[in-house]
Amino acid sequence: MDDADEHGRPDNLIADGVALPNRYGGWTSATKWILKIDHRGIRHESDELDREADTQAV
Repeated sequence: MDDADEHGRPDNLIADGVALPNRYGGWTSATKWILKIDHRGIRHESDELDREADTQAV
């Protein structure tokens, strides 16, 4: 199921980080890449747009 905002419109999940080659092996050996997500974590795109609008309004 896709994520949606309070009005039923699509609301993408976004994150920033770095993709690194998987060097751990073991049960993760089928995975070629790992993603280290930054301190802001996974968030909704609409929250990011709202935050940008608040910053520009000041």
